[in-house]
Amino acid sequence: MAVSQPIKRVSNRVYFGNRPTSTAFRDTILRIQPFEQTILPLADRTRYGLQFNTMEIFARKQRRGFTLIELMIVVAIFSVLATLGFGLTSETLPRYRARRGADQFASNVHTCRMVAIQSGYECRILMSDYDDKPSTLTAANAGEYFIQLGNHSVASDEFETLPTSLMEVEGTFDISEDSTNYLRHVSIMDWGTINGTSGAGTNSIVFSPRGFVANPATDFSDGYITISFVNKVAYADGTNDVYAVNIARSGMTRIISPLMGDRYADGTHGTGKTSTSE
Repeated sequence: MAVSQPIKRVSNRVYFGNRPTSTAFRDTILRIQPFEQTILPLADRTRYGLQFNTMEIFARKQRRGFTLIELMIVVAIFSVLATLGFGLTSETLPRYRARRGADQFASNVHTCRMVAIQSGYECRILMSDYDDKPSTLTAANAGEYFIQLGNHSVASDEFETLPTSLMEVEGTFDISEDSTNYLRHVSIMDWGTINGTSGAGTNSIVFSPRGFVANPATDFSDGYITISFVNKVAYADGTNDVYAVNIARSGMTRIISPLMGDRYADGTHGTGKTSTSE
């Protein structure tokens, strides 16, 4: 029965037992030695009789790295990705902010409605400021409104901005620069004519304690009172990226945008401009 002989390396020669190996066998052993040195545990290497020049292998590992061409390729790839990401971000962020402003306003409309129902007093949203140059990107953005609680259940003539002793609700919202609710490149557009009630006055969206909008029918253009938030970056470029918050007589809201298409094109909806009674 043949007994396996240990393989050992002395300088640049490889011995099988005490006999020098052939050139081909030597080259094979030399090729597998780095692999065996890396993979086999110390106990296995001792059992198989493999001896290695560890300093030589360590030197080989030290020489490993990236070439200049490889580094240049990686830098080029990251540059392209960064350019694409910046382009998408510069278009997407203002659109997201405009939608967020519209969502927040719609939420505040529901808040005002619930304040009126819970308190038993009228509640209004007073529109205070808008952007008269929405297509001019260099002009500062603008938009401000307040949630205010009236002093009567009907025909209130005094309104107090929330929070009050009755309602601990935030009532001031300003999306212009240097404000806590700042939305960069987003503005409220001119809302047109909102007559409001006789006590609340113009530019007021008034909720009764029953939860309905108390404004006259003439304030409901195309069935709604509409407040629009515009993405100034897209608008200045000729894209009608506007998010309109439509408020119905019932106090319900919905948000539409020309970029989303008219999902309510069929059928009659909203509040009529005139009211009739029998």
